[in-house]
Amino acid sequence: MGKIKGSTRYGCTIYGAVASFGVFCLAFMGIMLLHLQRERPSHPSKKPEIQSSALVSKYEEKTFEDARLRKIGATLDPEIMANVPRAASEYKLNVKNPCWDHEGTIRCLPYFYLAGSFQAGVDTLYKQLIPHRDIIHNEMTRYQFWGEEGKPMSTYAQKNGQSYEQIKQSPQQHIILDASSSTFAFYWSAGLRTHQGFQRYMKPCWSNCSDHARGKQDVREKCTSEICYPGAMAADKKVASDLGISYDDVHLPLLMAAAYGKERLPKIIVMLRNPTERLHCAYWQYAHYKGKYGESAAGFLAYVKEQIGAIRKCESRGDYSARECALYFEALGNVEEKLFFHADQIMRGMYEMYLEVWLRHFPRDHLLIIRSEEYFSNAHQTLKQVYAFLGMTNVTEEDLDKMVKAGGRGTSFTKGRPAMLDEARSLVMDFYRPWNQRLSELLGDPYYLSWNVVPQTNSSSDFLNTY
Repeated sequence: MGKIKGSTRYGCTIYGAVASFGVFCLAFMGIMLLHLQRERPSHPSKKPEIQSSALVSKYEEKTFEDARLRKIGATLDPEIMANVPRAASEYKLNVKNPCWDHEGTIRCLPYFYLAGSFQAGVDTLYKQLIPHRDIIHNEMTRYQFWGEEGKPMSTYAQKNGQSYEQIKQSPQQHIILDASSSTFAFYWSAGLRTHQGFQRYMKPCWSNCSDHARGKQDVREKCTSEICYPGAMAADKKVASDLGISYDDVHLPLLMAAAYGKERLPKIIVMLRNPTERLHCAYWQYAHYKGKYGESAAGFLAYVKEQIGAIRKCESRGDYSARECALYFEALGNVEEKLFFHADQIMRGMYEMYLEVWLRHFPRDHLLIIRSEEYFSNAHQTLKQVYAFLGMTNVTEEDLDKMVKAGGRGTSFTKGRPAMLDEARSLVMDFYRPWNQRLSELLGDPYYLSWNVVPQTNSSSDFLNTY
């Protein structure tokens, strides 16, 4: 979900009388600069480089040993790893869903995730799946655990564990579902769980800059730009370096793999919709975009100009790659942090960037990729795909019809709304074109190239719900 714009992410909005920066702030900057030099890796004047495997037509599956994987997880998020099994042997035998004993109680994790994407049919598919007798859903099913920082694993595992009484009734068939759409795409605000090193440095640094700026925004921004942002990023990269792994691996798929362990990795279902149509739907769904840019086709055009323009500006500086600008956007500086909702909706459609990382840490047969457009036209076939993927009990055609009807048709957010202006469609399609190309190469599937073709009619076939 979108985060509030501006500086509120770090709790650092500045109020108070305007005063000169003065000697104290200069002294503070000197101290922080010395600290930054100690925190930075060698050659601090060079921008960190990330070799983007998004530019190749295949993925490389990582082969971390389980013990090392768990050590990595414990460094990235100690609370998560303190509340999951320490070894595969702790999971209950002869139970399909991952569950274990914990201090006299049972805890569980979901067997599978309906992980995204937003505005791609997840909510409707979720409603169609839950009537199946094998699937268990509970208060954690839409909890957005992985994509929203601060939610404890202790609660997540304990609440899922309350479903064990149901699991025991058919231990080889009953499985827990997590249908949180925020799980798949780990752009900055949705991936903060793996960037605690950044936050540990940023929060006190920002606070100190704000205190010494005494209400002067330009002074505070100079301080945070020169000290806090580069220092926090260096601290975050040092975590990866100390672990002996690439910073480009420090994302949610790695942490989830560490939490489960290699022998009990969950199944992941991802729904991918034409990103241009998905973005248009999102604009009309969320009131804050319409409120800022306007409830009109011109408003959507203004929105994509500003949001895509900000990403392009980041890329054009030459300091960061397109991939880095997308994954770390508001962590790169004040300009990016102040952009309205940090271009989150634009980034949600850059599917290849996320999927390639998921495929590094999860076997290909653990991921089911559903083309949303095909699901829209034949939900029956999609449900059969899901049942086979999860090894679920077969159902009769009559029951299948009932399940499809249970999902309804969702809520249309673009029906009755003006179509995209040609200029807006061109801007959005041009932006997503290389990402669609890479997605096609990654999956070896030319279907995704069709998203780079202008539709015959300029309208959205949207009947999707929120998540």
